[in-house]
Amino acid sequence: MPRNLSKGKLRHILILLAALLVLAGAALTACGAEPDITNQKTIYLGPNLVDCVGVAPQQCLLIKENPDDEWSLFYDQIEGFDFEEGYEYEIIVEVQVIDEPPQDGSMLRTSLVEIVSKTEVIQPSTDQSIGREGLPTLTWEAIKNAPYPNKWSSNYAAQLVDGEYRQKDSMDSAEGLYIGLAPYRIYGDLDGDSLEDALVVLVAVPGDSDPFYNLVAVLNKGGTPYPMAPKPLGERIAIRSIAIPDGEIVVDIDVFAPDDPACCPSQSKRLIYKYAGKDLELVEETDLPSAQVSGFN
Repeated sequence: MPRNLSKGKLRHILILLAALLVLAGAALTACGAEPDITNQKTIYLGPNLVDCVGVAPQQCLLIKENPDDEWSLFYDQIEGFDFEEGYEYEIIVEVQVIDEPPQDGSMLRTSLVEIVSKTEVIQPSTDQSIGREGLPTLTWEAIKNAPYPNKWSSNYAAQLVDGEYRQKDSMDSAEGLYIGLAPYRIYGDLDGDSLEDALVVLVAVPGDSDPFYNLVAVLNKGGTPYPMAPKPLGERIAIRSIAIPDGEIVVDIDVFAPDDPACCPSQSKRLIYKYAGKDLELVEETDLPSAQVSGFN
């Protein structure tokens, strides 16, 4: 066989092998031979939703990844999961990284894999009578139909009706003013007269502005609510808890840093107030050791 014919055949064989390798690589890519970027994990959900602010005011789930952890806020949705208040859940979810997340949205997509357990939590009614027997008490009905002093309404007092006040044209914006009570209330004797007073959160939305969150002490004057001047908590915040231990008022909030996306605040603060005769006085403001915010590590 001539030598030049053997070299030509060899060249054709090499070209054919190279083509087969290219086709094989393309087939593997088409079959999805990319790295798997999803994972599954177990999370625990609290029995109620809480008010929070992401892109807009919303309600967030309470979540934790270990039973002994503190609750944190989850701003996104869990695809395929229908939450029912009054139950604590243990669920398995799949978390997937989104290649092109929406603007101001989460980079993670969370979907339900399995509900491991669903346990009913019996919670006492917040509308039952409070205070000592024989002493006048504050009712939620009276609190949500009281006049609240503020700086936004035209007469600087908003007479709430069933927890809301609306003003069609305000000084701040032609789009109107909304003032309402958030679903937070806690009872305790603030002024030392043995009557149970209340703490509530008043939300003001002037025009198209972000909501302004305010802490308001409502004093019990013989069973009649007397709201005090609101103490501003901030605009884009999420309230974690309000408590009255040992005569102090302790408020824990999540706060958006300047560069935070609209879905996820990265800072947490503790505000401590005390009753000072005619006002609530802020006596201490501290950063909490770590932000208690949504997301997975």
